[in-house]
This record gives sequence, structure tokens and C-alpha cells, in this order.
Amino acid sequence: MTQQLHNFVNGQHQPSNSGRFGTIYNPATGELCAEVDLSSAAEANGAAEISAHSQKAWAKVALKERLAVLEQFGQLLKQNLAQCSELIVQEHGKPRSQAELELTKALEVIGSLSALMQTCNWSAQAQNSKPYAQPLGVCVGITTSLIPALSALWLFPIALCCGNSFILKPSERTPSIALKFAELLQQAGLPDGLFQVIQGDKEVVDALISHPQVMAVSFIGSTHIAKTVYRKASDAGKRVQALGSAKNHLLVADDADLQLVSDELMNAAFSMSGQNCMAASVVVTTSDAIADALIERLIPRIQALKIGPGNAQPENDMGPLISEAQLLKVRGYIEQGEKDGAQLLVDGRELNYETGYFVGGSLFDQVSSQMRIYREEILGPIILIMREHSYEQALSVINSHPFANSSAIFTNTEQLATDFCQRVETGNVGLNVALAEPAADQSISGWKQSLFGPLGVCGPDGQRFFTRQKSITKPLVKK
Repeated sequence: MTQQLHNFVNGQHQPSNSGRFGTIYNPATGELCAEVDLSSAAEANGAAEISAHSQKAWAKVALKERLAVLEQFGQLLKQNLAQCSELIVQEHGKPRSQAELELTKALEVIGSLSALMQTCNWSAQAQNSKPYAQPLGVCVGITTSLIPALSALWLFPIALCCGNSFILKPSERTPSIALKFAELLQQAGLPDGLFQVIQGDKEVVDALISHPQVMAVSFIGSTHIAKTVYRKASDAGKRVQALGSAKNHLLVADDADLQLVSDELMNAAFSMSGQNCMAASVVVTTSDAIADALIERLIPRIQALKIGPGNAQPENDMGPLISEAQLLKVRGYIEQGEKDGAQLLVDGRELNYETGYFVGGSLFDQVSSQMRIYREEILGPIILIMREHSYEQALSVINSHPFANSSAIFTNTEQLATDFCQRVETGNVGLNVALAEPAADQSISGWKQSLFGPLGVCGPDGQRFFTRQKSITKPLVKK
């Protein structure tokens, strides 16, 4: 019997009455594994009303008690790590160790909450004239299937700690982990109605971002949808942070350690089959010699990737893509790259699997900025090599791309590294590290078309986003 996945409203699993549902397929087999409710606007509005009512009491709970609930949630998540990892593997397809790593990073976010909350003044006492923080109210998170656990945990722990209530609208492709979070939060002692999960599609999103009780909207996904969410939510008077697409570049200078570059790149490009907003997909070299030497190292390593189900023993390097549609999209980009004149050195389409949505790693050389494979976000296991002939040319290429999520430089020259950090136009920067992921206590941001709104997620930006400041003016005391 196919598993049925419902909403989690006011402390209990609740089937939708919409009569609509989405289908979830196991990416490793292509078999139907679950059906998920696609809720109605009325159901989303009902959840928002419950959320608003519950938040009023939660806002009055002492910060210490709110933190204790989230810390207990973190302990329960750690105890249920294996089960949570399996949910991600079954719906996303990534290898188990990569699912566990995603959850481990999420636990680090929870571990950073106490120190983060201490940076705020929460006191409303009359003798304290410093501006103090207050919660916003009802907050909504619309998260991605790429990192279904981490994208949610970038948002709701900080929101709840700040005294807000939270409604999570997970991706229809990976909804199970959100429901597990709801169960664990309930076990941790979070009062009913403060964290709710509403399954659905555009109808639910439109209802939530326009509801008068919703004060803030967070979105993580593609730039196309991020723009729409930002516009609609802003027009409705909401506070918005909307993270969009990425095209993450590595600049490889002439003095780079190519062994380090290839090691870092293999992990950054092919972890999660390239379905990661932080994945490195473009390498910009500063000379033909560096490009040739790096390619020589990469080809045998890409060809040797172990690809198969994410729960196999021993573990594979890559699992399947998340859906048949994504598989066809990636294969289409490989075909388009060849048509546009890029040199295909390793063709991932040569991988043959009878079942599931598998594709091998691919490597393109001689890529130009006019090609679709460069201009657009692919979210697949593909590395693009762009050949420039100086550091300045390479930096210019990176700064010209509209998706400015992250970048990295590989060099042994301190002056060059410093210059890159100052002048590169991306929100996250790596130095001799391909995955430019900020620490849990830092904010994750993007520039240009990768972020809409002034504040990123997590860290200080997250704390500022989920609170508002109130200043108290008092008469001067005469001596």
C-alpha cells in the first residue's frame, strides 16, 4: 500500500480535504513510494490562524525556556539521525553519508542558537533604554528539495527561538523529513500550533504569502520562483528573504596546488550528484597549461566515480538525480553543450541503469560565457572548464555572472587571495576550499540574482530577519 503523507496542524497529522495529491518516486528505482497531499488555500489559511493564536503565548515565554525546547529537539534529532537520513535517501536519492552530513550541519545550526540569541537585547524593562528585540509573529518557510533538512533548519530554529511561530511548506518531492521534524519538536515540548507543516503547491504558497497574519516569508529555490515570491510577498507587506539560483565558480590560479583543486572539486561538484546550491560547477583557469594539467587529473577520477543507490553497501560516490524530469533536464544540457561547441571530455549519458534516474559525471572544456550550460543553473554532476589567460580576465568572468551565490580561489599567493576576497562579487567566498559554506554561526547570503531581500539566512542575518527592534525614549535625568 502506498504511503500517504499529510499535513501536521495544531499538533497532529491531518489529511487534506482538497482531493489533490502529488506522487513521490524513489529516485533509485523509479517506483512510486508515497503520495503527498496538495492542500487547499483554505487549509493554509486555517493553519495561519492557528499559528497566530499560538504565537501570542509563545512570545511571552522566557528565552531560556525557548532555547531549552530547541536544544532538546537537537538531542532528539541526533538520536533519530539514522531514521532521518533514510527518509532523505529514499526521497532525494543522495548517499546515506551525504544525508547524515546534511543533518550534522543542521545540528550545528541548533548548537549555535544560544550564543546567537545572546547578541540581542530581549529586555523591555523601563530602566533599560537600549533598543530591544521582539518577535515578528507568524513566519513561513518555503524550502528546497535539494537540501530538504538543512534548508528548513536554516530557518525555523532561529524563528522559534526569537518567539515566532512557523509554518513550513516543504518541497512536494521531499516532504517526509519536515513531518519528522514536527514530531520531534512535539516530543521536545514545543506547544501545539507553533510549528506546522502544510503540504502543497502554488495554491498553498500564494495563500500563505498573502495571509494578513503572516509577517515574514523565507524562500529557498530557483531564481525564477524567488523573484515571484519576493514580489508577491513584498506587495503584501511581508518581510522577505528569497534565495535563488547559483552558478558557483572556482578560479584556479597558475600557482594553485592542482592535487588540492582536484580533490576539492570532485567533492564539491559531485556530492549529491551536483544537486546542491553550493556545488562548484565552473572552473575558470588563468592559463591553458593549468587547464590542461587539471583536466588530465580530473578525467580518470570522473570516469571512476561509483554511482548507484544511496543506501548501497559499500557506499557509492553518487546516487541518482531526484526525478525523471531532472534526469531529462541534465541530459538535455549535455546535448545542448555539445551543440553550442563545448568539448565534451566525459559524457555522463554513457552510464546505463535499467531503473532509477541515474546519470554519470560529465566534464566540458572550451566553455564560453555565451553557452546555455554556462548561463543557466543545471543542478547536475557536470563540471565546466573555462580558459582565460590572466587573473583579471578570470575574475571578470566570475563577476559578470548574474547568479552570485558563491565563489572560490585556489592560489598560494596571499596578495592574490586577499584581492579576490575584496573584489569578487559573490555572497560567499572560499580560499583553497571549493565548498564556500559559512560556519553555522555565520549568515549564508548571495548577491545579484541569487538573493532577493537585504538579509540572508542563518547566523546574525537570520536573527535580524526574525525580529524587529523597538527603541525606548525617556526624559533626561537632571543632576
